[in-house]
Amino acid sequence: VFLEALPAVVSRESNTTYWPSSPSEDSLALLPTQSQYDTEWTSGDEHAWRVWFDTLDFDYFSSHAGRFASEYGLQSLPDSCTLASAGIRHFEDEALQFRQRSKMEWLKPGLDGWGMMRIYSKRYTADPAAPDEHHTALQRWIYLSQLTQALGLREALERHRTSEGRYAGSLYWQLSDVWPTVSWSTVDYEGRWKLAHYAVEQANKPRCVLLKRTSPLYALEAVNDSPVGIAASKVFWAAVDLNGDTLASEHFDLQLEPFESVALSLSIVPENTAVLRWDWQRENGEVIDAGYYLMDKPSAFDWPETSIAWTIQGNRVQLVSDKLAFGVRLQWADAHFSENGFMLFPGETMDVTFTLPNGSRMVDSQLVVEDFASFQ
Repeated sequence: VFLEALPAVVSRESNTTYWPSSPSEDSLALLPTQSQYDTEWTSGDEHAWRVWFDTLDFDYFSSHAGRFASEYGLQSLPDSCTLASAGIRHFEDEALQFRQRSKMEWLKPGLDGWGMMRIYSKRYTADPAAPDEHHTALQRWIYLSQLTQALGLREALERHRTSEGRYAGSLYWQLSDVWPTVSWSTVDYEGRWKLAHYAVEQANKPRCVLLKRTSPLYALEAVNDSPVGIAASKVFWAAVDLNGDTLASEHFDLQLEPFESVALSLSIVPENTAVLRWDWQRENGEVIDAGYYLMDKPSAFDWPETSIAWTIQGNRVQLVSDKLAFGVRLQWADAHFSENGFMLFPGETMDVTFTLPNGSRMVDSQLVVEDFASFQ
């Protein structure tokens, strides 16, 4: 009906352009001289669900068809407080298991969202079902599924944004939930941000530095998606090993017009680099953006055990780690933090602000600070 009957009727009865469906490739636009790759460029909005439903790696996001990514995503669990409000305190609780609605029988009999979350977590972070002396099964599933979702959505957005115009937009599935459930959301039912929401906020910043993932490594892209230009500024970058030592570094002088992006090609990056980090600063030292890129999946590194010290001063938490700490997560009841799931570099102090409901007060002993090394 959509690919044969309707195109024929529309062509015969009018001069209107016909599009079979949304989302879809424009199968009618293929010319004998075009390659499949050219066809993907002329295609419209498409879903990018081969990550999740076909278990492909996240680098698929740089090559899938379409000009607008209108759906893609990964599942994760909501915050433990959100689950507790629904009476769920253990991974085995029947109510939690009932909330899993994603089935993929075509891949493997009985495979559902739990199995798929485990596949991606084992590949990118760690096995959420592994024995753990320090965390409950529910705690492992929450942290590792949220961290893996954050990695995937961040990579998708960055690949789409640095595609040199191939992708005109990127919409992940989904923002929020209508009940306390396991889902693809980045904000849970009670409004608590999952780690992925912090990641997509960073990846969507109008002014930021991104790894130019669709070009040969190694290049960064400084993006100014705002109507105001950026005068004299500098982008500092460094190659860092797993001990937190700087192996190489340099900087670029930069000036950007409104809605301008500039590629920054890096010098040779040493082989034992674990992290690329960068800071974009104005002449007066104001930080426009700061970020990092892991040179491999987090699961590929043997992360050192860390000791993270923190103090609470007014509405901010000041943290410092003795070693390189990845996926640092802050938790305290209903506190909303300005950043979460971040990286701490050895000996460098980082301030994270927070807001609390009226009448609440945070004390050091109630704050939970953990990083990926304790879950690996």
